[in-house]
Amino acid sequence: PELSDSYEAGIWRGIEQRASELGFGVISFHGSRIESPIETESTANIAYKLATKSCIDGLVIVSAAIATYLDAASLAAFVGSRREVPAVSVGVRLPGASSVTVDGSKAIRALVHHLVETHGRRRFAIVSGPKEHAEVKARQKAILEAIRLEGLQVDERLERCGNWFRSSGSGAPRYCIIARDNSQ
Repeated sequence: PELSDSYEAGIWRGIEQRASELGFGVISFHGSRIESPIETESTANIAYKLATKSCIDGLVIVSAAIATYLDAASLAAFVGSRREVPAVSVGVRLPGASSVTVDGSKAIRALVHHLVETHGRRRFAIVSGPKEHAEVKARQKAILEAIRLEGLQVDERLERCGNWFRSSGSGAPRYCIIARDNSQ
């Protein structure tokens, strides 16, 4: 939803570069997060209605970015409503669409192992994105499995979900420190 964000900007640059190499032009239908409670974001999504077969040949949907407030079924319904145009989903695997995803579970296991073995960490706070977001669920599952593989328990009071905005992430560690300190 924001090409000023490094995640989306990097994906967009890659799409533009590869399309150019193949002799294709690209258009960004720049809306925002689907079903956002933020009014300005919701109104920006009218841009998605412009992406029809009368003006484009295919869609690359950065689903990980626009699905902050959607569960997997709602995201699949959104993409499915554009069946007349071939689609590729970036970030979230969707049935009926080609999908480009990353499985970070091996890297997460290595990170948790490193923190335990090299730095002696035994307690982890987990600060994530929105609870129903498909990528968040996959990452959280991988983190919880990695922590358990190390023989550790997860303190649920040290888990916080945010909404991808800096403000939601910046307050979460303070909350986790307070929760930890109050438990000792």
